[in-house]
This record gives sequence, C-alpha cells and structure tokens, in this order.
Amino acid sequence: MRFRVAISLFVLGWFHGLCAGAEEQKVELPKDGWWIRYVSKTKQESDEQVQEYTCKATYSLVGTMMEGGETCRWVEINSVCSWGEKEHVVSTKLLVPEKDLLEREQPLDALKRAWIKVNKGDLREIKVGQGIRDGNTHLMIFPGMWQKGERVEEERVVDYQQGRLKISEAKSLKVTKTVTTLVRGKSEDRNLDKEYTVWFDRTTSPAFSAAKIKTKIYANGKLRSTQDDDLFVEDYGTDAKTQLPDNN
Repeated sequence: MRFRVAISLFVLGWFHGLCAGAEEQKVELPKDGWWIRYVSKTKQESDEQVQEYTCKATYSLVGTMMEGGETCRWVEINSVCSWGEKEHVVSTKLLVPEKDLLEREQPLDALKRAWIKVNKGDLREIKVGQGIRDGNTHLMIFPGMWQKGERVEEERVVDYQQGRLKISEAKSLKVTKTVTTLVRGKSEDRNLDKEYTVWFDRTTSPAFSAAKIKTKIYANGKLRSTQDDDLFVEDYGTDAKTQLPDNN
C-alpha cells in the first residue's frame, strides 16, 4: 500500500495501453525514480548436465535527457545471480529513446549509449551492437515487446512484498532469433526459439508481474541446450537513484 497512490498515476496509462485492445489510451512511462525488482529462477540443461541458479534484478528509471533531438531515458539494471555460495553481480546503464521503450519490440535496436560494471571490475562503456541485446538487458519489462502478444486464459498467483496478486489472464509470445557467440575461440551462430508467457496485474506495478520463458538453443541444426526461466515481482517503488557513476 505504501506506493499504491503514486504508482496508480502510471498504471492507468501503461497497463491499459498494454491490455485494453481497440480502445488503447495514451501510454506513458513512469517518472524518474521508479523501480521494480524481480526474482528469477533458471534451469539449464546441456549435454546431460543440469544447472540451476537464482537471480534478483532491479530495473530503474534514473534520468532523462535529450539526445539527437529525442527524449531519452536512462534505464539501470542491477542483477545478482547466485550459484550456491558464489555470486555474480552485474550493473548496466542504458540510454534509450523513450518512444522506443514504449513502441519497439526490441528497444535496444535504438540504443544510444551503455555502461556496464561486472562484479568489482571497472565501469566500462559497451559499444552499441556488442551483445547488449541478450540477457536481462533486452528490456522485456517495457510495453513495446508485448504489442503482438496473444491473450491466453492462464492463472498465476504471485506473493510479493506488498501482498498477493491473483491474475487470470496472460500474454503469450513466440520469438525466434539468431545470435553469434564464441565457442572455443571461434564464432558460432546459434538459433534461439523462445516462448514467453507473461502475466500483468492492472492495480499494482506498471510492468509485468510474472513471466515464464522457455528457450531452446540450436547450433548446426542440432538442439544444444534448453533453459527455463520463471520470473516474478518481489517489490517496487519510486525512490530509485543511480548506482553507477555519471560517466555519460
């Protein structure tokens, strides 16, 4: 309840834009300071080996600026992944046109600039096009990606810091893409088949509340690995501040 009044100003525009169908209202992003944190549980299977790990990722809007005549937003993603007692910490800061966060299926196709810090390493700039579109940084929480999603009747219950959500409807989306990765020092093209099921709640946070992602990865026509991801909201608020230096 502590953020419900503030968040409700954003909910009407964003969630109705995502789910209302023919009578879509104007979609707007939250003001700077908005944040949302997810827990994700991942299971990977490859060559008869199974790996499981848990991550927490916080997405924040931490600044607005004009770039090339466009209004752009700084999006910061801070994730912590745990493998047993080991932790992997990644902080990413992205400058993306506001319009593309709302309308593009792949907002990072219009990425202006990006910075990254891994564990205790130095902050470094990421050159546009260098693998930034994969992982958490594909910005799937924003509306653009789900415009072509198909509505499905599938219930999901989410318990989080501010209560319980019981959602009866989801959106389903299938995506196929090719990525190039390094395998033993050589570049290899891999085809990814992804199937998303995403649940939205209209009364709380202006982003999805939960998602399941099934991924199949092929190389040279053979299935190499599979991955199942289950994400759900843990908390959200309006008091975010950047955790990275302003090298921008």
